[in-house]
Amino acid sequence: MKRALIVYDFQDRNDYLLRASIKAYIKALASFRIKARPCHATRVMNYLKAMRFDIDLVINFSKLDDENLTRRIELNYVPVINSSAMRRVLDDRYLLLDLLETNKIDHTKMIKLPKVLYGRSRSYINTIRFLEENDINLPFKILPRHTKDEPFTGVVEIKHLEDLRFYLENLPRYELIILPKESNYIRTYVLYASLDKIIAYFLLEKDYAGRLVLKGIKDKQLPKKVYLLAKKIQDKLYLDIARIKIGVDQTGKLVLLNIESGLDSLRYEKASRIDLTYQIAKRIKKNIYNLIERLER
Repeated sequence: MKRALIVYDFQDRNDYLLRASIKAYIKALASFRIKARPCHATRVMNYLKAMRFDIDLVINFSKLDDENLTRRIELNYVPVINSSAMRRVLDDRYLLLDLLETNKIDHTKMIKLPKVLYGRSRSYINTIRFLEENDINLPFKILPRHTKDEPFTGVVEIKHLEDLRFYLENLPRYELIILPKESNYIRTYVLYASLDKIIAYFLLEKDYAGRLVLKGIKDKQLPKKVYLLAKKIQDKLYLDIARIKIGVDQTGKLVLLNIESGLDSLRYEKASRIDLTYQIAKRIKKNIYNLIERLER
């Protein structure tokens, strides 16, 4: 029987949904003869040292300093879902942007705001000049390069130039991304990737109150080109468990809108109309030896 650790944060210990998710993963993994137990993030390294050869897999729900923790676990030759490589791609928007452009994947427009412009420190005037040269009009959003910095900087919508001046003066040390005003998409799909397979499909629609909700659809209702793009993104970005959001504009062009971790599968099971956690556990069982092999790459 294989053994797994499910890692969580101290601050999340009283989170009802987290506790329910951990229980769901323990139950689902047990169906495939993988015995899982929860472990606090501060104790996981000591546990691994004591049980080094008895742990085959770690599922990391931890959010605090998670990439460093994930990498330390991997250095002990234990595979982690989601891997440090995937976490780094989803945290570092510069890296994500480079990978998308290298692999020629159309994506929602993101522009790096240089930290140094024209040989001088970033300033309000230089930034205005940069916006004009890149044909960026108000309003637009500014967000940090690293998602882990969002609690400190926030995602700020710039409607007036004075807002921009205030933002730059108060956050001079952060590397930033400009997100121009989004285009209107006639349809938005969300696909659930699980290691080697896309396991669920959703359509993002507005309900009677105008709120965005996910509606589960069958694979026959999913355009093949949307599936192929999601599979390409899954393969090129080495995604483990993730949700991929793809928009379709008025010309039929497909655009990657967002990628996020999909470990919180319990939140989406009602919409998917399938046991998502069970399906993820099934993919883990099938790929467990591949997960071990990738540590040696």
